[in-house]
Order: sequence, then C-alpha cells, then structure tokens
Amino acid sequence: MMNIAGLNPVEDANYRYKMPRILAKVEGRGNGIKTVVINMKEVAQALHRMPAEVTKFFGTELGAQTTYREETERAVVNGAHTAPALQTSLCRYIQGFVLCPSCGLPETAYKIKGGVIYQKCDACGEKSMCDMSHKLTTFIINTHKKAAKEGKGTKEAKEKKKKDRSKADAEDDDLDEDGGAEGEEKEKKKKKKKDKEEKEKKKKKKREKREKASEAGSSDGDGNGMGTSNGKTSKQGSSDDDEGEGEEEEEEEEGEVVARLDNLAVEDATALAGAIGRLQHFLNSNPSAGASQILEEIRMIATFSALPVEERPFLFVQAAFGPEAGRENAIRRHQKVLKGLMLSVDEEMYQRRLIGVMEHLCAVTHAESLHKWFPVLLKQLYDEGVVDEEVFLEWAEEEGPTEFTRREVTPAMVESLRKEAGKFVTWLTEAASDSEEESGGEESEEE
Repeated sequence: MMNIAGLNPVEDANYRYKMPRILAKVEGRGNGIKTVVINMKEVAQALHRMPAEVTKFFGTELGAQTTYREETERAVVNGAHTAPALQTSLCRYIQGFVLCPSCGLPETAYKIKGGVIYQKCDACGEKSMCDMSHKLTTFIINTHKKAAKEGKGTKEAKEKKKKDRSKADAEDDDLDEDGGAEGEEKEKKKKKKKDKEEKEKKKKKKREKREKASEAGSSDGDGNGMGTSNGKTSKQGSSDDDEGEGEEEEEEEEGEVVARLDNLAVEDATALAGAIGRLQHFLNSNPSAGASQILEEIRMIATFSALPVEERPFLFVQAAFGPEAGRENAIRRHQKVLKGLMLSVDEEMYQRRLIGVMEHLCAVTHAESLHKWFPVLLKQLYDEGVVDEEVFLEWAEEEGPTEFTRREVTPAMVESLRKEAGKFVTWLTEAASDSEEESGGEESEEE
C-alpha cells in the first residue's frame, strides 16, 4: 500500500488515505501486445472513482486504446507499459481529478452542472471546476448521462412492477372467497391505509389549531411574522384543545411539533428571534469576520438557543441579508458561509430549505425591497454553486407551498414569487437542454 498523492508525494507514514500500487502485466507480442492492469478495481475503489474512468485516463495520457470489462474486472491498455510508467500517469490523474485543489485531500465527488464537471470536497466543502479541456471530461459526462438514464429506467421499471403487483393483489383478493392468508394481508393493508388517513386528518386539525393560536399570539407581539408571545399561554391552549383525545395523540402532537420546522411553537419563535438579534449584533460588531468565525458563532448561538441544525440557514440569512441584499450581491459575499452550513446536513434537503428561506426573505422580511430581486438571488445561488440546477428544476415543477416553505409564506406569496422567477427557470431549462444537445453531438462525433 502507498499514500494517495498527486504530483507532490506524501511521505507521512500515518497518512490515512492509502491505495494499492499498480500491478501491470504485459501480454501478447507484435501488433497484439497489450498491458493488463491486474488490480484496477482495487485502485479505483481506493480513489472513489470508476475503474473504467481510470482506465480511460491511461488511454488519453498514453495515446493508446483502452478497454475495461466489469464482468471480468479486466483493464487493458494497448501497447507495452511498465508499472512505474502507469503509476506516474495515475499520479497525474489523482492531481487533476481526485485531490481537492483547496485542501489537497482525496475526499471529492463529481457534481455535473450545465455540462461542466465540478469537484465537491467532503472535507473542506470547496466546490471547484475540473479542467474541461482534458479529453477525459467528455467520457465522464457521457458516463454520468448513461447512468442517469439507466437510473430513470430502473425507477420506471420499479413503478411498473409495483402497479402490476397491486393489480395482481387485487385480482387475487377477488378470487380468494375463503378469506385465506392473502385476504388477511389485504385487509391489513386497507386498515393501515385507513388509519394513516385518519392520522393525517387529526394532524391537519391540530396544525390549524396551532396556527390560529400562533396568529393570535403574533397580533400581540412586535409584528415580525414569527409569532412572538408568551410560550406558556400557547402550550396551555394547545393542551386544552386536545383534551379528551388521549395520551397517545398528545405524544403524537409533541412529536409532530419537533419534526415540522415550519410549525415552530411560540417559545421556539421567540428563541429564534433572539438568536437572530444576537447574530446581527455579532456581524455588525465584527464586519471583517471570516467564514469560519461566522460559522462558529452561528453554531454557538443556535446551540445556546436550542435551535435545530436545520434552522441555521434561516438564522444566518435573516441576520446577514438586509433590504439591499440583491443589489449588494450578499450571496457572493457570504457564499463560503452558505456552503459551510451545508456540511452538517443532507445537501439536497439543505438546498431546498435554502430556497424556502429566500422565499421568506423576499416575501415577508423585506417584501417591499426584495420581492423583484427574488430571481436574481436564485441566479446568484446557482452561479456561486450553492444550489444545484437539479434542485431548482425540482422546485420549479412543484405547485404551491412545499414542505420547505416557511409558515409565514402564504400560497399567494409563493405563487407571486414563482411568477417572478419564471424567466430564471426558463433560462435554466434551456441551458440544461443546450448542454445535453452539445454533449450528444460530441458523443456522436467520437463514434
């Protein structure tokens, strides 16, 4: 085993990133001579890359034809090549396509957006663009598209199989007049579905009660849209409304309040407002604070205020983004903080939640000044690599408020914001289509 290193060797014996040395074997002679990389799969796994991709890199660097067969795990490079020569070529691959340019660690994964390959580092959070002039990038993009199509086909096949199974179960249930094991299973499913529907109805009623209580509390507060009032009154009202429904439903309601961030209790809203004020004071008192300092302050304030980690993006945006956020290009200025907040949560969920935070910023917090800047802010999130193209397109396909829309943002506000963002979504869709056509043209030229 050896340390994973690019053009600069790593001599640290305790370095935890290791890979096996390349084992090469020359076979054949004359025009049929070729080099077989015996342990290509193990090397690629250590680098968290596909064996076919590493094999293809050897071909682009050495000017030789290459093949990799997954069935036999056999990597072949035409011509006679020594193991040291292949190892040197592998170091160039690691330098350009594996190591993070910022921290130098092999913790990167590909993110393909608009026909451009980016490397997202899981260690430091940096997102950097690969050298798109290299021939290997075409292979990576085509492989990514092929995998995406296969994944889509697999998903459709699973849905079809599920429908067929449901249809077969229904037919079997009709034929099963004696009420056997299959009939019992069907009855259990029906009962489970019915219980789930009743549970959803109860939850909806409880949400409506809490929202009414919160609106009543916010009318007595400072009018900041977060419903600040006495937490004890809110809890007492909630318990009175639910009286007689049983301990089980009370426990269910408590669990729901914890799970749904858009239904913060009044006490939580008060804590959130206080946290925003403290973070604003820190940012105003420390205008030259770096991203790491701000992230640490956010962590401390959120922990002190007992806020869930999912609320940190809202906390930061409310504190740092003023009425001129769009004109001041606040997203570019704070992109390191926005990316840093992504490291502690699921990336896609964070990006969807961040769009919801921007909806609130432009429709509630600074509606008069930022409503028309909403598409500009979305474009800045895209340009800075904070939110991926796929997440924006998924958001655009939905109608009305989503699970990531904050409570204060009404359906009418969401509709108005989506209308404002229409041109941005159209541009994004057309850009994605153009990149697919260009990649398809390159693929046909290669063939």
